Amino acid sequence: MRFIVVFFICLGLTVRITNAYDKVHDDPLSLAANQIRVAPQELLGILTYPINHPNETWLFTGTTLTLIAVDRPTTQFVQEHINPLFDSKINYPQAFDLAPGVAGVNGALFVGAGLSYVTGVFLEDSKLQLAAFGVTKAFAYSYLSSHIILKTLFARSRPDPNLGAGGNTPEEFTRNPWEFGQYHPIYIQSETKGTAFPSFHFTAYFAVAKVLQRLYGDWIIPYGICAVGLLPDFKGHNHWVSDMVAGAWIGTTIGDQIADQSFSTKPQKQPEAMTPAFLLQPMITPDGGIGIQALTTFDQTPLSVMGIF
Repeated sequence: MRFIVVFFICLGLTVRITNAYDKVHDDPLSLAANQIRVAPQELLGILTYPINHPNETWLFTGTTLTLIAVDRPTTQFVQEHINPLFDSKINYPQAFDLAPGVAGVNGALFVGAGLSYVTGVFLEDSKLQLAAFGVTKAFAYSYLSSHIILKTLFARSRPDPNLGAGGNTPEEFTRNPWEFGQYHPIYIQSETKGTAFPSFHFTAYFAVAKVLQRLYGDWIIPYGICAVGLLPDFKGHNHWVSDMVAGAWIGTTIGDQIADQSFSTKPQKQPEAMTPAFLLQPMITPDGGIGIQALTTFDQTPLSVMGIF
């Protein structure tokens, strides 16, 4: 049964999510080159988002501070009532262990992206190829933004796994939601100390979901993939509620930036300039009258106007 679940995770990126769009044909090399070309604009848009969108940034800041203020009871509630609902992990085949940090569900995501690309090239379907590039970039940009930059910058301690229990707090954890500044070197792989804010996994999977939602115009399967990526090991993430909400918001922003640059604003072919045609010619009517006939075209449709004297 678990293998079937994993199988459909992979196929989720290789099928048409919705038929709201017609299949688009683009040369694979040109499409790949364009995806590489727009990458700097995407990264610039992500890194400068707080400056370019001050209202949204202030809303995010205010919401995050409010959530931090109530993090102790809300996170304890999640630990006691939500975590037990997702207390078992999906055992993924070892074939999905692609690299350190890219294993299990993360590996399944990349296998699905690879299958999507190969299928898209074979079927001459650019949507599937764009899905593969979008998923890959969403994960990579999330890693850079949340894991490398923001976790290092904020250095927030993770919550005690049992906030409601008495006794001593395990080392490198805390019961104080305001414990930031636990600075550390840049971690390439996942570590515990000072790496709570924001949640990298929530950033990555919400970025992936937003890319697919914008590409296909469908919500169910993209956010279904997001849920499968996050919920089975929900307890293992060990975050404050504000970490998860912030990660989801940042991931959605990253997904929007990718969509804006990669496919939503794809330039359309401009119509060729038309040379207007206009002709005047004399005419004689059957009853012997004379006149002038004007011939022209409008939107490739011939038109004529006659004047009888």
